[in-house]
Amino acid sequence: MKNKTSWLIILCLFIQLIAPLTQSWAVSASDTVTASPSSNNQEVITLEWLSRSYNISEITLLEELNKGYTLLEIYSALQTGNQDFKETLKKINPDVETNLQKLDYSLEAYEKKKAEVNFDPQTVSSQVYRQHELELQDNSQTVVSDTYELQGRSLTSSNSYPQSYDQLAMKRLDIKTDAPFSTSAVNENISVMNGSLQLQTTDMTLPGRNGLGFSLNRIYDSSNTSYYDKDVEYISGYKTRYYPGLDTRLFYLYANKQVGTNQGHSSKFGFSNASYVSFIQFNMQGNYWVYPIADIYEEFDDDVKDSLAEGWPYVNPDDPNSRPVSTKSVQLDGVDLMTKAYTTGQVIKDPTFQNYPTYRWGYRNILKDRRNEDRLSIGKGWSWDIPYIDYNREKDKHSIHLFGGASYEIKGNKLIGYPWKDLELTQDISVRVGNKTSTKALKHLNGQKQYFSTNGELIQISDAYQNSIQFEYNNTDDEKIGQLVKIKDSIGNEINIVYGNSSVSVNMGDKTVKYDKIKDPKGNKELLSQVTDPLGKKTSYIYSIENTPFDLVNAKRMKNNYSALLKEVHHPTMAKTVYTYEPFSRKLGSYAKETVNRVKAREDVITYADGTENKSNRVDYTYSGDGGSFQNSNSSFATTINNGRTQTTYSYDKVYIDDNTPEVFYNTQIKQDDGVTQTTTAMEYNRTNRWPSPTKTTTKTVQGASSSTEQVSQRTYDEYGNVLTETDPANTVSTYQYDAATHLLSSVTAPATSGLNSYMELERYPVTHGIKEVRVKENNAAGALQAHTSYTYDAFGNPTRITIKDDAQDIVVTNGYGTQYQSAFPTEQSVQVTDAAKQNTTVTQRFEYNPATGAMTKFTDGKGFMTRYEYDVLGRATKVTQPDSSTFRYTYNDAANEITTVDPTGVTQITKWNPLGWK
Repeated sequence: MKNKTSWLIILCLFIQLIAPLTQSWAVSASDTVTASPSSNNQEVITLEWLSRSYNISEITLLEELNKGYTLLEIYSALQTGNQDFKETLKKINPDVETNLQKLDYSLEAYEKKKAEVNFDPQTVSSQVYRQHELELQDNSQTVVSDTYELQGRSLTSSNSYPQSYDQLAMKRLDIKTDAPFSTSAVNENISVMNGSLQLQTTDMTLPGRNGLGFSLNRIYDSSNTSYYDKDVEYISGYKTRYYPGLDTRLFYLYANKQVGTNQGHSSKFGFSNASYVSFIQFNMQGNYWVYPIADIYEEFDDDVKDSLAEGWPYVNPDDPNSRPVSTKSVQLDGVDLMTKAYTTGQVIKDPTFQNYPTYRWGYRNILKDRRNEDRLSIGKGWSWDIPYIDYNREKDKHSIHLFGGASYEIKGNKLIGYPWKDLELTQDISVRVGNKTSTKALKHLNGQKQYFSTNGELIQISDAYQNSIQFEYNNTDDEKIGQLVKIKDSIGNEINIVYGNSSVSVNMGDKTVKYDKIKDPKGNKELLSQVTDPLGKKTSYIYSIENTPFDLVNAKRMKNNYSALLKEVHHPTMAKTVYTYEPFSRKLGSYAKETVNRVKAREDVITYADGTENKSNRVDYTYSGDGGSFQNSNSSFATTINNGRTQTTYSYDKVYIDDNTPEVFYNTQIKQDDGVTQTTTAMEYNRTNRWPSPTKTTTKTVQGASSSTEQVSQRTYDEYGNVLTETDPANTVSTYQYDAATHLLSSVTAPATSGLNSYMELERYPVTHGIKEVRVKENNAAGALQAHTSYTYDAFGNPTRITIKDDAQDIVVTNGYGTQYQSAFPTEQSVQVTDAAKQNTTVTQRFEYNPATGAMTKFTDGKGFMTRYEYDVLGRATKVTQPDSSTFRYTYNDAANEITTVDPTGVTQITKWNPLGWK
């Protein structure tokens, strides 16, 4: 053996120890930098600029954007000066208000409260005239419209109601399609399987000990944004009475000019006693406009109501081009007047009518509160990437949700449809955190365990050395789901979460990330509107509330449900990312279906005050088939991604197992075409065992008339997901063996030189299974020893002594882990070296850290020379002081999107980015 080999090993070990620490500030410095305005001299329109320029809150602006207005429309409305901002917006784009009226996703609608206006006409008039009294005409209760165009319609009910529901769809409603197929752009993922959008951001990180840290990742998933869960129920039909929702406006009869509110008005129709009426008043006289008594309908599952709603759509009463559905001429105080009625889009159930059942029964679609909605309070579609077990005791159907979002139904302790044996779910009551006691544990091959409480909350993650991350919740009842309030690591660092009425604060030491929430345009669900980082930089989120109806019973009409689709992300760089979706019908079972939305395109946009926009990074998605649908047979589908330069098509096979087991997805081909070169990669699988990892990969490139030789790689696996053999395109084979009890790696045989192999065997400690000895031999287990390294660990799993056996002597690397950091970070490393004179010398290096982040603050080399590091609250390096006291300084101007670097000689370099991140 040669000393050069030993020194290479030592160098690699040292780099491994310090690389994450020294790189942490460098990476964050580049990754978190924001951009500068484009070379376009026009002002970039942003929420912050509009708020500052026009003294209007960003929350108000976000509310209008969520309604459907654009930044340019808001900018135009704000430029009108003293005019009412919101009324001006309605005039600029009246379609927004019209579209909002068409959708009713309010809480009241869900709770089936009365939508009609109930009022006492005397009360309404008294609000206008207070102490004055009204003179009512004697015929006020008998006057009917002179030109009534809106009459009650008789609807013939069906002779039968749905007598069954799609049992297959009901079985599979809680199974989330899981396949690791998506296209990623930094923290953005578009699923090429079902077209859903996922965004991920890390808000806080705990350093932990021995590699067991924790990052609080916040995830948006467009496939998880439904307002309500889908279900069915068996009910009887009933008799009822409906009226159209009507709003009115009062005009002078001959001038056709609207009467000012200081003189008179006509109210919306509402119920007074048993009559559906509008109250008309002018000066000191009043009259009623009485709607004729409506027909009685036989109703089931709102079939009649929905049919009536189609004939009574919303009509804007303030649009001069709108045509009223009815008018009434009346004379009050000697003045000829006309009141006009416009449909509001609502169908009003008569509250004075006593509904009674028909006793004709059937199934109907219903909405239910979302399960696990109370686990998180950070906005519709958003969650923290934290595992949990969902115990649906009502249906006796339980599922486990893993890191990354995959979920599996569990029966007993088995994960249904999970392909490998590397996860083991067991009963376990050994852990108590706060007032929560574990009942189940999920064990990984590497010894890590996740512990879950009685109601499925994750309360602890621990490794083989009992380092842990603990999670605490705000409920005092061990049987009820609480909100996450604290996460803490083994060395005392804590993430604390505080919930307000419309905000959530995530705190760690001197760092705070704040989530601001607003209600959707109908005041129902909370939407995450802004996230402010520890430096005050804001990222804003805009949504489109879309109707996503479903049908589980083969009904006449689909049941309305709604989803909060993320359509824009406004970055602190002054750019925004825009997502567009396409709706389509997804099959849920034998005949059940729902309307869903998948991403059609994404692009980055900069909006300027002159009305121009700079668009870039557009990617279009085209789908052939739907990987998210269900059918009880095998199928294939494909997704094509076009970024304007390269078109990439992902093709899949979807294999049906049975009605209770998730399908298995196989990515069979990836084809890339840039117009000149076409590269095709084909994958084969072990379909007998349903393993989703490819066993054979064949890649071929074609350019014009020429094509490359096929490049073939092959792998085999065991049932724990471990690679057994690996064959590269040169047909060289590597072989891996594993311990029969732990299924951890025990040896590797890989090609070396001159036709020989290199054989590496690993010996492990019992219980913890940490690596104890690594021996490298020539060709096989009986070959000559070429290298030998042994490891000793402390109680926390830190490698404290690494011994490299050389020909002449042992080289020992000793690592110290200081108690000031509770043994979380290496504070000292000593290496015994031999100089040219064959004199042994011990070289010692020392390290200091910020215990809250793990970032290195001081490095002392073997000669005692010190280098110091300083950081901002985001972990970006702001100053590096070298041993000679010279410095590198880094200044971040996030408002201008630039970094200023000053080197030890005083040379200044300014690096600028545009809002899209281009230098």
